[in-house]
Amino acid sequence: MKPEPAPPQFLNVDLEVLSKADLAEFAKSFGTRKVSVLYCDRQGAAFFAALELVTMRRTPEQLLARFCDLLEAMPPSAANLWRAANQRTFDIGIQSGDAQPHLALRISPKTLARVTALGATIAITVYPSKL
Repeated sequence: MKPEPAPPQFLNVDLEVLSKADLAEFAKSFGTRKVSVLYCDRQGAAFFAALELVTMRRTPEQLLARFCDLLEAMPPSAANLWRAANQRTFDIGIQSGDAQPHLALRISPKTLARVTALGATIAITVYPSKL
């Protein structure tokens, strides 16, 4: 039986950080009730951390704004690790679809300015629809 067609959908926003320094203290600084650590360890010659929010907010705008809130309130030691990182990326995940309607995601200039002030990049990852 062929599966039902599905429209594209927003999945989540992950925060990905790549650094020459160990990011364990940075990842722990958010606390487990606010952020889930998907990965935090050495990756080749660098350290990589991937985090997602533990929240019911479900739009990229809401999740980016909440990440900005947390990053702007980091303790100094974690803020130093953030600033020293080689890459700081908010990755917006989207599941591609094979049915209408289309998916339009909007991020406000205010949130984009906050992301920019934090020295971060926004990436978009589109995952293939399930066959």
